[in-house]
Amino acid sequence: MPFIAWSLILKPNYNNLIQYGGWFTYVLSKKTIQIFICFVEYEKVTWGQYKISTTTNWDRYEFSLVEANSANIIAHTFFTSLSDWVMNQVSARIQKLGHNDIIANLVD
Repeated sequence: MPFIAWSLILKPNYNNLIQYGGWFTYVLSKKTIQIFICFVEYEKVTWGQYKISTTTNWDRYEFSLVEANSANIIAHTFFTSLSDWVMNQVSARIQKLGHNDIIANLVD
């Protein structure tokens, strides 16, 4: 990427689980910061190696740099969005398998 970006990869502890991740980058102006985030689902190629399977569109959020807690809000936005997306992906996979009882326990 031609700009600064971070990725957070959620590496599975078990061989049969899917790997997920999130990308984060930003653009600064004098008074605001715009962040761009997208999420990735990886497909297993071989033991311990993955390739990108699905990528979401980039979402844009704007925050004021004047506010004292902007950094906390930005981090919370990224982590909450990533968590929600991963939970939706996992729930959809479980529903395809017909295990709706597991989904009820995940949501609680």
